[in-house]
Amino acid sequence: MGQSIRDVRGGTYIDGLRMKLDCTDLVGDVHIRNCFGTTRYSKRSQQASDKARLITDSGKIEIMLKEDLIGEINVTAISVAGAIRYEALAPLGALRICNDMTLMTVSTILTPDTNLVSPMAMAADILAQCREGDITIDKMV
Repeated sequence: MGQSIRDVRGGTYIDGLRMKLDCTDLVGDVHIRNCFGTTRYSKRSQQASDKARLITDSGKIEIMLKEDLIGEINVTAISVAGAIRYEALAPLGALRICNDMTLMTVSTILTPDTNLVSPMAMAADILAQCREGDITIDKMV
């Protein structure tokens, strides 16, 4: 059984080992480290102060966005050995996609920076990082 966290305002900090988390509409600074579990992070709206950092070692991160948020907020996904699925971002056209065989990055932030992970990409509204887990960016149903 998983944990459901909804409509929290003012910031959220979670550090866990192996949890099944379903986080919806968290407002403010969000930092979730779920080492080996599954984190589903869903957003229906975005406030100017909202920043989310989602981190896993070999768990799974699912980012679910309301369709009208796609293109309105910046998302960056970084993985060492996991897959990044980002079909929901396809309507945006241009994305920053980098892969040097040690690190893969997908970002909605386009920069002329030649670094694999640019400082601007790290400052995205939603930043997902994993070592061996998978990241999925999808539309909410």
